[in-house]
Amino acid sequence: MQDLRQKLAKLKLHSARAQEAVARQRDLIRRLEEGRRDTSVAEELLDAMTETLRIFEDSQSSFIDELKLVAPEEWRLDYAEIEAPAANQGNKLLNSLPFADLALMQPFLERVGLNFHSRLQITNRALKTVHFLENGMVSVIAVTGGGRRRTQVGLIGREGMTGIPIVFGSMHSPFDLEVEIAGQAQSVATAKLLALMQQSPAIRRCLLDYVETLWLQFARTAAANAHGTIEQRLARLLLLVDERIESDEIKLTHEQLAAMLAVRRAGITVALQHLEACGLINRTRGNVTIIDRPGLRAEAQPLN
Repeated sequence: MQDLRQKLAKLKLHSARAQEAVARQRDLIRRLEEGRRDTSVAEELLDAMTETLRIFEDSQSSFIDELKLVAPEEWRLDYAEIEAPAANQGNKLLNSLPFADLALMQPFLERVGLNFHSRLQITNRALKTVHFLENGMVSVIAVTGGGRRRTQVGLIGREGMTGIPIVFGSMHSPFDLEVEIAGQAQSVATAKLLALMQQSPAIRRCLLDYVETLWLQFARTAAANAHGTIEQRLARLLLLVDERIESDEIKLTHEQLAAMLAVRRAGITVALQHLEACGLINRTRGNVTIIDRPGLRAEAQPLN
């Protein structure tokens, strides 16, 4: 147990230092932008720092899986308890199940915290756990070019779930799933959910219906990326986020929005300025508030 505690402390230290470095680099980019100076080199360095942070977080995630097995009480103390959000209405998929089927699942569900930037699935790796989000938001990311290119293709909120491949009988993830907005979820072991799907046609049908809507979102995102302007794509993205977190106040940084649209941070700044000038949003640092949803829909309309 002492070795586990030492390893945990070391991982926490590395992650904290990496987070501090990323925060300093983000602040540098902000100051460069305010001075109207080129940020391309600083953004490339930020990408490298962020990838290093992801490596530390992935190591920490693997270690947490080990803790769950050999020291569950310590895991719960350090990771399983987070402050509950003010509003938690549960997961819509679970809430849509007939009572008998929800009761069938309930003994195997466990509430867990979703920490910002943690990866719930990693491309080509086995799926161990499925998460039914209760709040927060997760990005679905296609990883190509040997891991060098990461493109967001979808978003999951409390309307949905992770672990989509198991509905098609696959136990490996075709995407990275990364927490974009921290929150909570009900988790269940993949093997157990597969058994429940075989046992209950209603559970299987519910998950299949959700997969159909998610694939449609993937297709429309691909079309938007191919044909939309940055302003149109950003308007569409803000509407998608608004639907998933069910709040007009969207706590996403310029860096996050840029990564989600696969554009430079400076392009996001210009697009946000355009939407604000049109009276569609208000923005502060790390926060965008939708004030004219119909107008935002009209801006995104060519992509729908």
